[in-house]
Amino acid sequence: MSRRTLILIIVAAILFHVGLFYFFGRSPALPKARYIPPPNFGYAEQSYRDAESGEKITYREIRVSTKLVDPETLRKLQEKQATTPVATPHP
Repeated sequence: MSRRTLILIIVAAILFHVGLFYFFGRSPALPKARYIPPPNFGYAEQSYRDAESGEKITYREIRVSTKLVDPETLRKLQEKQATTPVATPHP
């Protein structure tokens, strides 16, 4: 292989890589991290011994909150429900 062919291959590889860096450098960056919503549950546990019987008592509490509707949408629905007359049953 001649020196000229070797230099041509090296220059072509360098130009190819420069083109790739230019292409990917102009493309928008990917987001750093995706949004992870905070947990909608909580857990608490408290243990103690009864002074009289010596029995171990454990209280466990699990809380779950569910927000199915956006607060603004909920307010609009409540306003609409308040303005709509309630149907009365016919005897």
